[in-house]
Amino acid sequence: MGAVSGHIDGQDLTRLRFARWQATAQPHRGSVCVFTGRAVFIEKYFETVRELRARGFEVAIMDWRGQGGSARMLGNPLKGHITTFEQYLADIHFFMRDIVLPDCRGPYFVLAHSMGANILMQMLAQRTHWFDRAVFVSPMLDLPGTRLSVPTLRRIAEVFCYAGFAAALVPGGTRKWRETQTFENNPLTSDLHRFERNLGVTSQVPELMLGPPTIGWFHAAARAMEVVLEPEFTPQIRAPMLLVGAGRDEVVSSAAIEDIGYGLRGGGFVIVDGARHEILQERDWLRDQFWAAFDAFIPGTRQD
Repeated sequence: MGAVSGHIDGQDLTRLRFARWQATAQPHRGSVCVFTGRAVFIEKYFETVRELRARGFEVAIMDWRGQGGSARMLGNPLKGHITTFEQYLADIHFFMRDIVLPDCRGPYFVLAHSMGANILMQMLAQRTHWFDRAVFVSPMLDLPGTRLSVPTLRRIAEVFCYAGFAAALVPGGTRKWRETQTFENNPLTSDLHRFERNLGVTSQVPELMLGPPTIGWFHAAARAMEVVLEPEFTPQIRAPMLLVGAGRDEVVSSAAIEDIGYGLRGGGFVIVDGARHEILQERDWLRDQFWAAFDAFIPGTRQD
């Protein structure tokens, strides 16, 4: 695909894999930085990268620490682990400094999914960022339909972490992860072709695969969700944001996306009815709704 790819050192010299591409159409619209969700690898976004390049964007993407082709955090490479989301935030600074700012032309836009959307929302709230606008797809703001609240779950996970179980897998994680490896039980997409395509990548390159998360990762994720759900959080963000939720999302809460979307000062929200969690891996007619919203929101991408 004409990519420039390799590795950079993130925080604590953790090796992070990246890739970047030039646009394939004119006029030049800027650069889109893609930030993925948990357990995702760069190759899963090749289709999205092609579509962005065809819109006149340069594209840059990285694998988060602990997944894809970046360094894993534990001896067991299938365990998805992190201590705090602050580590992800720190890695973005290295990615921007070493890859995006020297080699990709502005203006800079964000396209982030799920966990990546949570992380980038926190970065935008800090106001020490480089981005003009952000599109957040199925952002990880809250959990859907749980009997216990995120703060309660975070406190339970915290007890286990203090007891020395931070690196242990979340209870039931292995069973649920195995179930979701079949199309019939997966909560991510209703598109069989794209599901099998993505599964084929990890079949050919198994080192890209990541299994269920650890209790430590869940504790960090729950804390990150608490942060973005605080009433004073969203008003801190001045950059315009578009939130895109999936109507059939079983991974994150679409209701939370609507609640926060209603209160945005700049931007708004869209719910794609019928879509599962990974809208960009969905059937064409669902993806088309996403791209219509993206093109209307990101300056310069609508057809002349």
